[in-house]
Amino acid sequence: WSSTAQFTMSGPPNAPSDLLTEGQTNPTTVTNLAPKFSAIHTDPNEDSAIYYEIHVNTNDSFTGTEMWNSSKTSISSITNGSRSSNITYNGSALSPSYTTYYWRIRFWDTDDNMSDWSSTAQFTTYSNATPYAPSSLQTQGSTDSKKVSTTTPYFSAIFTDPNASDTGEYYEIEVNTEDSFTGTVMWSSGKSSISSITNGSRSSNITYNGSTLQLDGTTYYWRIRFWDNADAVSSWSPTAQFTMLGPPNSPLNLTVDEMKNPMRITSLTPNFSAMHTDPNEDSATHYEIHVNTNQNFNGTVMWNSGKKSMTSTPSGTKSPDIPYNGTPLTGTSDTTYYWRIRFWVSDNEVSEWSPVATFTDYIDDKQYIQMEGVLLKGVKINPPANLPPSAPTNLNPHSVSAFWITFSAQFNDPDIDDTGVYYQIEVNTNETFTGTVMWDSGKTSIAPIANGTQSSNIEYDGSSLSKNVTYYWRIKFWDNKGLYSPWSVSTCVVPSGQGQ
Repeated sequence: WSSTAQFTMSGPPNAPSDLLTEGQTNPTTVTNLAPKFSAIHTDPNEDSAIYYEIHVNTNDSFTGTEMWNSSKTSISSITNGSRSSNITYNGSALSPSYTTYYWRIRFWDTDDNMSDWSSTAQFTTYSNATPYAPSSLQTQGSTDSKKVSTTTPYFSAIFTDPNASDTGEYYEIEVNTEDSFTGTVMWSSGKSSISSITNGSRSSNITYNGSTLQLDGTTYYWRIRFWDNADAVSSWSPTAQFTMLGPPNSPLNLTVDEMKNPMRITSLTPNFSAMHTDPNEDSATHYEIHVNTNQNFNGTVMWNSGKKSMTSTPSGTKSPDIPYNGTPLTGTSDTTYYWRIRFWVSDNEVSEWSPVATFTDYIDDKQYIQMEGVLLKGVKINPPANLPPSAPTNLNPHSVSAFWITFSAQFNDPDIDDTGVYYQIEVNTNETFTGTVMWDSGKTSIAPIANGTQSSNIEYDGSSLSKNVTYYWRIKFWDNKGLYSPWSVSTCVVPSGQGQ
């Protein structure tokens, strides 16, 4: 016999072997969520491989969720017996947290013969994603902390992380006087350790350890962030706030018979009222009023009401009318009185005294008869002829900005010696004054305006205005005889960001 020869039948490549993920066999901590795959190609005919197909699945029988099916895809030619170039994952997003996936591969050779599937390989992902921003912030165990009664409150928040097994290990808290955190820094804890927080759970309580807080009604703003056990840090939480327990604010917008600092009153028992506000949103339940002949309240005491109950007044609203109940007013002389008020709230906290307001007693009998034409001692005295003022003219807003507006107008009266002593201004979103009322000053005293001259500036005292929005305003005056003008024509004002 001759020596032995051999021949090989044409056939497909062998099943790929030695499968690697990220250069490893069945790795358990793949941090790259677009991992790279490779395998060795062998062919009985020593042909090169030029195509591949990869399947990645959540089940080792490939009957679970199909994460990637590459289909038949070209690849750089793989010499027989060599490892393929790296094939980058290009399927559905992989979970970053300890999830195991299964994969297999097959090759086509240059004759387009297809191998069997490789044996199944696997890999487990673990990518340390950053924790989510903390949520559900609580101060003193509440998300609505308006009456914090301790100067060392405690804070907590919920820790959550894309990696299910991660825990929260560190925190940082900032407490500030401004919600932009550009005000006074009350506390910046820095990175501080905390008892491990299970994913999705609330942290243990973190006690305030900053500058001294006071029980004064001040509102503070705070935020928090967490670090996980792999030292990845979250973004800052949304801003939370808390308000210290404190007294009501000093009353504002004091009126006598619905007028601010009236220069003449028409009652010997005028009604007093003021605006109550409270940082803790408590209602006012008691008041105290002082009326005196001296602005320092060291003159004649006309009335000291003492602490008296009143109809409960919610924060941000005006008190009920409180009738004068002191030493009788004479009503016979031009006398100015000074008054102030303070409120108590339901938890017995008392406000500071209000700013000092005034009213003038100016209703002697003769003047009263001339103004009103009433019967006195059985004799009827008709009022003298007097004409009401004309409509104000020369309307003029000053320093028009979103933060500061003043108004003035010319007082006109057919009775040449009359002066303007009261005004009323209305500001509205509609030129017919049927829209939103931004300000209605009511009848308010003003420094006397000589006939035919411009009034002093009147400061806007209504609801907050928006920049670049058109508002409409009008004004009327009362003369010193008690008659009032028609409304002026309306004119518009458009607040800007700067004065003009």
